[in-house]
Amino acid sequence: MDARRSAPLGAGRARALLFAVVAVGGCATYTARPLTADQNLTRLEARRLDEPGLIRFLAAEPEAERHDGWDLARLVLAAYYFSPELDVAQAKWVETRGGVVTAGQLPNPQVGLTTVFDTTKLTPSPWVLSAAFSLTLEIAGKRGLREARAEALAEASRLDVAGAAWRIRGAVHRALAALANALDDARLLQEKATLEARVLATLEAEQAAGAVSAFVVSAARISAEATRLQQVQAEEAIAVARVDLAEAIGVAPAALEGVEPVFTDLETVPDEDALAGARRQTLLNHPELLAALARYAAADADLRLQVALQYPDLRVGPSYSFNQGDNQWGIGLSVTLPIFNQNQGPIAEAEARRTRIGAEFDALQLRVLAAIERAISQLNSAEMALTQQDDLQRELEARAETAAAMVAAGELAPLELDGQRLELATAALARAQAVGRVRLALVALEDALASPAGLPRSLWRVSDPGQAVEGKRG
Repeated sequence: MDARRSAPLGAGRARALLFAVVAVGGCATYTARPLTADQNLTRLEARRLDEPGLIRFLAAEPEAERHDGWDLARLVLAAYYFSPELDVAQAKWVETRGGVVTAGQLPNPQVGLTTVFDTTKLTPSPWVLSAAFSLTLEIAGKRGLREARAEALAEASRLDVAGAAWRIRGAVHRALAALANALDDARLLQEKATLEARVLATLEAEQAAGAVSAFVVSAARISAEATRLQQVQAEEAIAVARVDLAEAIGVAPAALEGVEPVFTDLETVPDEDALAGARRQTLLNHPELLAALARYAAADADLRLQVALQYPDLRVGPSYSFNQGDNQWGIGLSVTLPIFNQNQGPIAEAEARRTRIGAEFDALQLRVLAAIERAISQLNSAEMALTQQDDLQRELEARAETAAAMVAAGELAPLELDGQRLELATAALARAQAVGRVRLALVALEDALASPAGLPRSLWRVSDPGQAVEGKRG
């Protein structure tokens, strides 16, 4: 028999054997999901707050049933439905859950097949056929340590979902508060502009009659121009806030056309007792802190794994050889000799990594504490300023009422009453700005007091590894 003709036969048998081994284990299939910029843009621009998928999503959330209109709670839920940032966090969670499956997998056995043709000895048979089966036996608990590391990373990713949810909520809350502030400013500036236009017309008439100087009229005209400039700035702030709100929700600005947000619960200040309890709870249960602790646990498990990797695994298995007519059986045992290194480098890296993550946790907890104290200080300052503006508002309202009575009695000129009303309008604008600072301080406080408790259940409805996130639009 010619060796060149016999070799393909042995290679074919080897391929058949390998195919059979792979077929027994089963195979995953590939599913194509093409992504193009133009198709994705079309999908983004088609999003609306009245689309059926969002309506079904809101119907499944008890929080949405307790609110009417597009207030903060319902807009936040819409952001949870649309937000790509939440999609990213949930997808990472699914990915790390897949890592748990990977970490728990047993090493696959190995099968080897060798064919030799002896051209110098044709009897009793020139063929030598060898087959070896090898199974890896992991020691020192390596598989359990890999699973512990993967589970800690999966828990960190789960808590990152909560962190992303609070960032999204904060962005919606901040944009909604900015929109409310800008609308209040625009409304009060319009009232002030109307008063200033009336005062200016009166002064111009009196100037024509020689009753007032050009200097007085010029000052009134400059004040009216300044108010008109403030109106332009307020309209710009409204437009920017609407764009920011659309971005926070995850829709194009056109999706908010015709949508009238409801500005309730934007100035609800927690009492001191509730705030004190929330402060300590946050310092212990902030999602970023809990995620950092989970990553520290993963780093610790990785260090233990690297220490365990000093000890080599065993590879054992039977072998068979058809050696020129003889059937030969054997047992093979092999091990990697840790002569040139004992995994010192990876151990040192893992130990340094654990130290770094521990230091990062310390710094993070300090940042959270500082953010809480800063937000509380800003809120107290904003509330104090609002109280002072309320006192000034009441005083000016009383003066305006007195002036109106005097005008009715003929004791005061109507222009003087308009002047009092202008002061009141200016004070009302200042008070609205103080309210706006309270709103923004509450946003900062809510951001600082983020907690994974109380988030909607839809955040945690993710599928098994390898599948898409459930509970959201396609």
